[in-house]
Amino acid sequence: AGSMHYRDLNEVSGLAEVNTTAEAVASYCWEELAKPLHGRGLESLTVRIWESPDAYAAREDALA
Repeated sequence: AGSMHYRDLNEVSGLAEVNTTAEAVASYCWEELAKPLHGRGLESLTVRIWESPDAYAAREDALA
């Protein structure tokens, strides 16, 4: 996720052809972060993308 900091999301591999809503970015980040976490004894992963101090989109799924 750090590789997305101050980048044009249309230039991020995996998001270039996507309407980059907060929900889509949360799902993309979940997929990228979950890969190295599978099989590490964690049950689930939650990713939140904040749109403002009061609003966010999230994806929470099991890692198993």
